[in-house]
Amino acid sequence: MVRATRLALFVLLPFLISAAPPPAPGWLGLRLEPASETEQKAAGISRPAPKVTRVFPPSPALAAGLAAGDLVLQLDGKDVTDVRDLVGRVGGTASGSTVEVKVFRGTETVTLKATLADKPDQQALYRSEWENRPLPTLDLMDAVGNGRVALSAEAFKGKVVILDYFATWCGPCKRLSRDLHELHTREKGRGLEILAITGEEAGVVQPWLKGESHPYPVLIDDKKGFEETFAPSVMPTLWMVDKKGVVRGVWLGAAEYPAIAKRAAELLAE
Repeated sequence: MVRATRLALFVLLPFLISAAPPPAPGWLGLRLEPASETEQKAAGISRPAPKVTRVFPPSPALAAGLAAGDLVLQLDGKDVTDVRDLVGRVGGTASGSTVEVKVFRGTETVTLKATLADKPDQQALYRSEWENRPLPTLDLMDAVGNGRVALSAEAFKGKVVILDYFATWCGPCKRLSRDLHELHTREKGRGLEILAITGEEAGVVQPWLKGESHPYPVLIDDKKGFEETFAPSVMPTLWMVDKKGVVRGVWLGAAEYPAIAKRAAELLAE
């Protein structure tokens, strides 16, 4: 009986080992875009190597010293051809691994070492980047032709402001919009402002608005300053700004409305 038990354990052990979860894919913490031809020429390469446009805090990339503007030339001694190549290779390397990253910076190449981490929850990532930061100053176009709107901490001082990044074709955005309309009606007397912001063209947004009833401004990011600054990748994404012009909340998706309404009430009471 003892021998049979030992034999069973011996046979079962390889299956237990193989059932162990695989290591998590690695994450650097970069937002990237292809290098332009001018940037490629300056770096002495002829490929659209990834250009760093944003380093997320906190992240392995930030700890390693990577910076916006860097062109990623190599990963672990092998050329990086484009953004997709770098993302795939980092994701194919286990979290906890240390990699060597060679970048072109200014007029020279720099080699850095980064220890990859597990990719954080996207909402947590946005919050770590934006919460407790002052609202940046941006210039947007009013969709119904009322000129331009200055978005800044000073412009809305004393108000609680919700920035709702949406698209006219986005179903979840439409569902959330109905809830935001009700919230605006209920709380505008206490100082709540809501700004709907889209990166779509005026020729798309303006005809769409004719069939919509919007109780608050719809703004068009025609200069792409909002997109470049906030770098939203999910729609809808919302930022909430307190009466002092400081970002105090970020939410991704329509399902977050209860938390949004609760936070608005808290900030209005401050």
